Amino acid sequence: DFAPALAQGRKLLTYGKPVYLNEFGSKKYWSNGINGALWHSAVLPQAWAAGINPVQFPMSEWPVMHVDYDKLGLFSDWNKGWAIKPAYWVYVNFYTLFGGAEVLKVATPVGSMAAAARRRQPDVLSVWLTNMASAERKSTVFRIDNWPTGVAVVTVYDNLAGPDPRDVFRLQVTDGKLVFSYALA
Repeated sequence: DFAPALAQGRKLLTYGKPVYLNEFGSKKYWSNGINGALWHSAVLPQAWAAGINPVQFPMSEWPVMHVDYDKLGLFSDWNKGWAIKPAYWVYVNFYTLFGGAEVLKVATPVGSMAAAARRRQPDVLSVWLTNMASAERKSTVFRIDNWPTGVAVVTVYDNLAGPDPRDVFRLQVTDGKLVFSYALA
């Protein structure tokens, strides 16, 4: 549950200064492995939509800090050849797709977290969906209202795997409604 951190962030925003957030100070929310990346993929858009600046240090902390220092950061330390962790791609993809875009309201199915943003000229919609359930969702329906009529290009990324699209398809938009379904791993 990330609600207490968001509440604290909103309170600090009232001082009119930037508020930054990272996983440090908690042994529950680290960047290691798929679970760490999923945590960041769920928290990052929530913090962004709340006006909080999520920040992540690029590599693990100084080794003398504590035994598990290498579970922090977006890279492993020199013992693992500075290997990129899955959480790294969460930040790369999020800021590539959402940086400078207009935040939109979005509703999500239970067990999911989502954010949406729109750029205009050309119209580009980014939807960030994190499946928090332990099972694949065979068919999740997406519906975007007030979308320009014409052909929409939908590009799907696996935000834990890297910057390359997983799937690209075209849909015809009629009456301002873009509707499609997609299986979420």
